[in-house]
Amino acid sequence: MNSPLPSVRPFPRRALASAALAVLACLAAPGVRAQAAEAPSLPEPLASQVRQLFLDRVVGPASPRAEVVLGRLDPRLRLAACQKVDAYIPTGTRVWGPSRAGLRCVDGPTPWNVYLPVTVHVYGPGLVAAGPLPAGHVLAQADLRAAEINLSDQRSPVVTDLSAVVGRTLNAALVAGQGLRESGLKSRQWFG
Repeated sequence: MNSPLPSVRPFPRRALASAALAVLACLAAPGVRAQAAEAPSLPEPLASQVRQLFLDRVVGPASPRAEVVLGRLDPRLRLAACQKVDAYIPTGTRVWGPSRAGLRCVDGPTPWNVYLPVTVHVYGPGLVAAGPLPAGHVLAQADLRAAEINLSDQRSPVVTDLSAVVGRTLNAALVAGQGLRESGLKSRQWFG
């Protein structure tokens, strides 16, 4: 799956002298290496900080299960060496599904700020197709079953109430095990 390239706040070219590898190596335990064609992964303390930022926003006492998957920094980035990098969630950023975390140098000769691709998977209860269902199919109770599904893979709300959808018509086909979303149902026709 291709992730969009992270955004970079522009700084003068002279200020961005060192490679991203040097920045990350100074943060990590000795031995962090990367090949020239591949962006280095984040040092574990910083990766844990990014994951926890998102989990703190998503998971609560009654919240579903969540998983945070970190992307990689663009290997073409050239960042000044930094002693301390802070992770943050940019204002207005979605915390479910495809997202991004900000990384900024707060202790270095030249400040910088980059964005790291992040995907937050949130799992919870929903209705799924018990078998393949064609578009235009009128739903019956036997067509659906409850299961844990990825709530964050689409923006449309997951359907959880079986009684609310029995008799409704599908907009699009569903494969066995696929979650039913509000957008997958035709609008009700009310005549009065």
